[in-house]
Amino acid sequence: MDAAMQTGRDRQGAFSLDLSGYRFSVCATAAEAQRALAIRRQVYVGEKGYDVDVPDSYDERSWLLMAEDAKTGEAVGTLRITCGKAGSIEMGSCFQLPARLCEPDVAELSRLAILPAHRAGKTHSLAVSLGLFKLMVQVILREGIRLLAVCSKAERIWSYTWLQFRPTGVSAPYTVLDGAMHEILLLDLRHGPEPYQDTFDLYDFFFCQTTPEIMIPDRVPPLGVHRESIA
Repeated sequence: MDAAMQTGRDRQGAFSLDLSGYRFSVCATAAEAQRALAIRRQVYVGEKGYDVDVPDSYDERSWLLMAEDAKTGEAVGTLRITCGKAGSIEMGSCFQLPARLCEPDVAELSRLAILPAHRAGKTHSLAVSLGLFKLMVQVILREGIRLLAVCSKAERIWSYTWLQFRPTGVSAPYTVLDGAMHEILLLDLRHGPEPYQDTFDLYDFFFCQTTPEIMIPDRVPPLGVHRESIA
């Protein structure tokens, strides 16, 4: 994703923000959650070779987001939001977290997984990544989450800073992901999105524009919906 973002660094028009061809939703049933988890398993275990459980205990206090191919209905991407209000977040197992990151209005973004054929490539299409992130922003704002944390490898930090996350300088080996060094970055929405209006190239896309491909439910589903199928 980094190389494609770099090519579009100038302004919003430098790459396509067209999400047509995909749809994005919060998993509301166990069946939907299992489809999203299958994408994660394929990417994290099958492709990257990480020794991680899919699902894991943090999924019990998380929302799973899913991207689908609109024509085929195939699940092609997923993203996880773990809520501090429901218990500890995963980065707490690797980092000594400051008290602010242990409060209930904090969430952790993790487990972004996109099938290879739908990742940014020669066409620099960021549709799946941008759609998942736009849906994530809508969910956390609706649910009163005001501080979003993510752990990133050094080579991917630029991607998150481009999305207005700010590095903290706090780094540690992320033990569940082969002990690779990661740094905590934060997206601060305690004053709403308005402080980013003059600095974020995609401010209108993320915070103002209505996008039909992004399906926001009247009520955000409960956390941990995947449990229905493994109970």
